[in-house]
Amino acid sequence: MDPNAIYDTKSVGNSTTLPYDITDMKEIEKTFQQLAEKVAERLLAKNLCGATISIQIRDCHWHNQTKSKTVQNPLYLKNEIYTEAMKLFHKCWDGTPIRLLGVTISNVQDRKYIAEQLSIFNYNQYTKEEPIVEIINEMERKFGKGIIQKGVNIKKKSYASKTSFSKDFFEDLKEE
Repeated sequence: MDPNAIYDTKSVGNSTTLPYDITDMKEIEKTFQQLAEKVAERLLAKNLCGATISIQIRDCHWHNQTKSKTVQNPLYLKNEIYTEAMKLFHKCWDGTPIRLLGVTISNVQDRKYIAEQLSIFNYNQYTKEEPIVEIINEMERKFGKGIIQKGVNIKKKSYASKTSFSKDFFEDLKEE
């Protein structure tokens, strides 16, 4: 058994049991907004995002229903989580009074390793970053190609000994 396994997050979620059965769409939306906010806060605290969103619905007869979807760009923002959760909800809710709602993000990964896939539908929201591209291009003209890189691409210096003899450890450090 791996003692560090407790630190490996597989999913981040939140659910709430409602004090009474609800069918009012405004209350359902408000509940999903609160759940999405809590999940987003937890993802932010761990610097995670996830590609799969799941919702859970327990009706007044204690029947559970789950629906999930894997998205192209990992989720971590509350508005995106809320929007996707509501899409799933509208696909599967039949109008039966609800007692519990839940939202979970799974297939989580560290946010520093993701890149968003742009499409013709979301490209315009990123055009405001165009001046940054110009600044990067100017710096590369002035200081050389590759002067600016993503932080995840920078190689860390290893302090591991290059030999199996511990007496050589300090000699290895002097070489670096």
